[in-house]
Amino acid sequence: MNREFTKNEIANKFLNAVLEFPMDAFLELDKYYPIVAKQRRIGARTLGELAGNVLQKEEASEVMPHCPRCTSDQVVRFGSNSAGNPRYKCKECGKTFSASTNTLVSNVKQDAGVWMIFIQCLLEGKTLQKTAACCGISLPTALSWRLRVFIALEELAKEVKLSGLIYTDDKRIPYNLKGNHGEDFPMPRRTHKRGSQNNIHNHQKNEICVLCAVDGYGNAFSRCVGFGSPNGKRLINGFADKLDIDEQAVLVSDGARAYGMVVKHYGIPEWAKRTTVKKGKKRYPAVIDDISIQAVNSYHSRLEHFLAPSRGVASRYLPGYLLLFDYKENHKYVPMEEQIADIMHAIVRTTGDMTEEEMQIKFAIPVSNGPEKELWELKISSSEREVYRDWVNGIPPKAVAAKHNINKRQIYAIRDKVKRYGVHDKIMNPPKKATPRHAQPPTPRDWEIFRRHYRDGETLKTLATDYGVCFQAIHKVVQKVLRTPEGVALEKEWRKPKRRRKKDSPKDKVIRDVSLMTGPMTSINTACAIAADTYGCNVNTAKDWYYEHRKETGQLSPSRWKKERLEMSKAEYSAFYEDRNAQIFRRVQAAMHEKPTPRKQEVYARLAEEFGLTLNRVEHIVSMMKKTLGDGDSSARKPSSAEADYYAVLTEMERNPHMRKADCFASAAKRKGVSSHTIKVHYYKYAKRLTLRRQVEEQGQEQAQSVEVDQPTHRCRLY
Repeated sequence: MNREFTKNEIANKFLNAVLEFPMDAFLELDKYYPIVAKQRRIGARTLGELAGNVLQKEEASEVMPHCPRCTSDQVVRFGSNSAGNPRYKCKECGKTFSASTNTLVSNVKQDAGVWMIFIQCLLEGKTLQKTAACCGISLPTALSWRLRVFIALEELAKEVKLSGLIYTDDKRIPYNLKGNHGEDFPMPRRTHKRGSQNNIHNHQKNEICVLCAVDGYGNAFSRCVGFGSPNGKRLINGFADKLDIDEQAVLVSDGARAYGMVVKHYGIPEWAKRTTVKKGKKRYPAVIDDISIQAVNSYHSRLEHFLAPSRGVASRYLPGYLLLFDYKENHKYVPMEEQIADIMHAIVRTTGDMTEEEMQIKFAIPVSNGPEKELWELKISSSEREVYRDWVNGIPPKAVAAKHNINKRQIYAIRDKVKRYGVHDKIMNPPKKATPRHAQPPTPRDWEIFRRHYRDGETLKTLATDYGVCFQAIHKVVQKVLRTPEGVALEKEWRKPKRRRKKDSPKDKVIRDVSLMTGPMTSINTACAIAADTYGCNVNTAKDWYYEHRKETGQLSPSRWKKERLEMSKAEYSAFYEDRNAQIFRRVQAAMHEKPTPRKQEVYARLAEEFGLTLNRVEHIVSMMKKTLGDGDSSARKPSSAEADYYAVLTEMERNPHMRKADCFASAAKRKGVSSHTIKVHYYKYAKRLTLRRQVEEQGQEQAQSVEVDQPTHRCRLY
């Protein structure tokens, strides 16, 4: 049975708690507490008075402090308080203040020793009820002090940075509504009875995701980053101001893709993913290069052990408890008395005059970046809304139940649900949906776009560039205006007559079909034959049309289609052909009788460049002329099959300069009565033989020039 304690009983409890408190914890308070008769006198100074002394020493370099209310520097001395700390008065606002004004301890009247006991109890993980009993304070006072400690720990946590090997993973902690149950509090979910299955749909959405990270130097931090599985944006916000990236930084995590966004955003040089290995029916984390996330897993275990005595921490205070646990982790090798002194100094130095409600709101949101949706998002279906509307409109419950095929209890349950959440007005007067943009009347901007398109003839792409929108948006605007009667009338007025498509002539059809059919599988001759047969014209006429078109468009190769051949008739070109060949032969014969005798290949190369022919073609012309004129042994020698086929192909190239090489092979094969493949093999075989012969002659000429021996000159034969 609960009963109220008297003041004497509370005082006795406080003295017993002080006697049980280790005396080593007071070593850091020698400068605050005077020693009387070699005994420590607890209760000599309040924490606010001590804060004034500390801040006064730190601000000794300043002439006068600024007013904490209006930030004015027009300040004068205004006596001192009971602790001997100076007070000041602002000339602007007329308010008085001291060095401890507008701090976390500005209105604290308890002794500093009680604060020491309170901080030690928090570090030891005691519940708030036990902590209040040890300190001799009420539970509301303990709640207020705990918020002040959390705010001070938040300032201390700003100094923690992670670097080097950074082990990170997320931990899920169920959402806890401890301390919120009251008459006016609507329970967001049905109570989960012990032993039954969890009836919460997608229970991960009701778990707070806590981002935990530990580096190789022992630094650690944890932060709430939302509900359920974390995404890249939340993890990036969770690591804000906590990373000290250098060239040796490595992020070690599991295989979640969200951590890849963190690596890319913060420019971490290396990302080591954890893999798993299946052993039997279970999977275990695999160690890659002696790197795993067991360091952060042990951190999770210690966090669970720290939160276990509370039997679940209220989610609105979970960020504060994470700050307290991180401080213990980062100062595990620091003595307890030094930890207490550090936290007390942080409380004294932290500025900010916040009320109790403001301090509760600071830790009320259980995630750093805010949840995407409220955990207890109201979900009243459309059928339930119809039931509630019928009941409010005075329809008898029996008729409502028969209409919607439910019983009366469900009607009253829906009524209580709406009343509990306070959404009567939203159901009875639902907000009107906004008119969609396509159903709204055209704006002046829409009419301007329509006029520029139909009247001025501007394209939709140009309009999209001018107005800075996409092509589809301009098209939708034009169609929207066309749905109005005015737009239809203007479109008929500004419509331009359609251009009639010009009919293709037989010549255009032949050129089009031959261009489409010509390729690696179909020669020009075959394509022209097919087109001529299709449109009823001559094959030669189709060829002339096609090559004339290629000549006009500049598609002919200059090496296959000579200028003089295009400008001459067949008789003129035949005379020109014979005269050119005779001239080349005479020039070769004259060059071979010069002294000193030049090399044959040099003569051929010079003539080939002069007449615009290839070297092999000049050799063929000289050989052909020698056979025609009956020049000695060369005419009596019977050429080989490869040589004959080679020069047969060259002859076809000379006769039809516009023909492709493959067509030349086919034409020569048809003339000689062999396959095209045989002609092709003999052509390349003899061309290779001529190339090798030319190289051998060049090497022999170089050796003859290197040996200086007088030898009589002889006439050089062609073959």
